Amino acid sequence: MTAGASTHLPMVLSGQDGSPTNPGPVALSPSDRVLVTFTAQDCGVAPMTWGQFDMWRAMVGQNNWLPLGGTQRLEPGTRLEDVVEELRYLMTRFPSLRTRLRFGDGDRPVQVLFDSGQITLELFDATAIGDADGTGEAAEDAPGRTAAAIEAQYRRAAFHFADHWPLRMALVLDRGVPTHMVALICHLALDAAGAQVMLREAAQRRTAPCAGLQPLDQARWQSSPAGLRQNAAALRHWENLIRSAPTRRIGGLDAPRQPVRWCAQFTSLALQLGVRAIAARVAVDSSVVLLVLYATALARITGVNPVVTRPLVSNRFRPGLADVVCTAVQGGILALDVADATVDEAIRRAQRSVMIASKHAYYDPEQLDDMIARVTRELPGDFEIRCFFNDRRSLQQNTASAAHDQITPRVLHEARDRGVLRWTEKTDQDRDENMFVHIDEDPTGIVLTVCAHTGYFSPERIEALAHGMEHVAIAAALNPAEPTLMSTTPPDHHRFGA
Repeated sequence: MTAGASTHLPMVLSGQDGSPTNPGPVALSPSDRVLVTFTAQDCGVAPMTWGQFDMWRAMVGQNNWLPLGGTQRLEPGTRLEDVVEELRYLMTRFPSLRTRLRFGDGDRPVQVLFDSGQITLELFDATAIGDADGTGEAAEDAPGRTAAAIEAQYRRAAFHFADHWPLRMALVLDRGVPTHMVALICHLALDAAGAQVMLREAAQRRTAPCAGLQPLDQARWQSSPAGLRQNAAALRHWENLIRSAPTRRIGGLDAPRQPVRWCAQFTSLALQLGVRAIAARVAVDSSVVLLVLYATALARITGVNPVVTRPLVSNRFRPGLADVVCTAVQGGILALDVADATVDEAIRRAQRSVMIASKHAYYDPEQLDDMIARVTRELPGDFEIRCFFNDRRSLQQNTASAAHDQITPRVLHEARDRGVLRWTEKTDQDRDENMFVHIDEDPTGIVLTVCAHTGYFSPERIEALAHGMEHVAIAAALNPAEPTLMSTTPPDHHRFGA
């Protein structure tokens, strides 16, 4: 099956600024293009996998192809031929990079894997940036600035799922010498774990057959008797949890701000140090600690317990998925009970719940929606499950600063004083989720990003949640008997989904 040009573009998503026609502050044109031909052995057509379809819906909801990747400074001596061969290797080896979508009339898209085709490597002259940014000054570090402009331009550009390969790559040349490579890959083709697999195998130039279940194989398994049993078990678990969680809506009914959706980024060394100290003392994964800190801070703000949230789960622990370049992340469902306990006790209590949530975070997203819609009609009051928690740290390079040997009040309070909260985005973009919490880590500490619809969770509460997680982390790190300050929820509370 060879890729051919399509005259029909049934689905196009824009880049990060929400406008596929906005060229941005810098618009660069390539000085040349190299067509890279690739051939492989495998091809075929199959339904989208559960992970693909979950990611597809997220991208459609945000009108964004959600690219992963960025800019890399090349080693001295790198030649154009080296980059061409790397691009050919990537396209030949990894099926997800040779996959496009096919759309029918009102049908769910299907994935189409091609066994051959051509992809374009764009070449840019580093001097082309000149005064393109309008400063009136000659560009310093022209290669680096050119690469940054190309990356921003690639992120903004519209993405055609039927006609574009998931990978966009450019090469910056300074007086004919390659200096930087820009590579962005659509999130539909891989997640962060898949990106790590791709980079590792590309560095080693592996030629043995790819390990594990590739996307076409995943789709076949998911429609097999074993896959149908997994899906049915997951849906039963979800429905039982939803029906049994006696909770209230955490969000208010305030008039939304304009723009309606706000994002805050909070960088905290104190949160990082506190999480490490608690995790070492309780002997649990720090992700569980962060989930309980989030639930405790949220419960203190809202008075609602248990806190029901949607943790994003990497399904890499499942057979055949560990080393596959694909997207295998789906949202689980988790009810965190932090009442009548110390923070340490709440963490130990949460361990089993987190494991069960991970076990059942592998399902058909459309069937899940149907079940939630049915249960919502049957339950009294207002019900929703649209708050997500995404801990991305385990898939990032461990560049975080070393923990102190001894956590003292002075160390933690000095670290707290260095925390920085800033508003990073305010948009009217319509999205499905009411709140999304992302966890990252860098040398300055844990980077906590909280995005929420302000009619559901106000900016004041966003700030309170970020600082509240840090406060609980400091208190619990210093005091193993630190209480959650939550009591058992009265039985007459309305139901809610956080």
